[in-house]
Amino acid sequence: MTWLAIALDYAALLAFALGMEIHHRAILRRTPSAGRRLAWKTAGALLLVLALIAAIGTQGVAVGLVLWFVAWAGGGLVLTLLLAWRPRWCWLPAVALMLSGVVGGVCAAGV
Repeated sequence: MTWLAIALDYAALLAFALGMEIHHRAILRRTPSAGRRLAWKTAGALLLVLALIAAIGTQGVAVGLVLWFVAWAGGGLVLTLLLAWRPRWCWLPAVALMLSGVVGGVCAAGV
């Protein structure tokens, strides 16, 4: 679940970036409508709440909040560097984190 919290934090930041016209154009190569920008921002807020729930659910309130903030800061750093260097690669960390979370969850469950 910790990987899930980290992945959701990064995905939330990516959604917030896609809610901005300049980053949306850099990543997806098209101009978003106002409704689409609002949808990305709403998705980002929901993903942040889900990440907080996942972090607190696995680590408790004190450690979960710290994990959530650290994942948020680390994800922001990675996303900022990718937006400056290779905007089209912003999806890669989100996919890698989600896959590692799924694999870790399956391994932890003993399936």
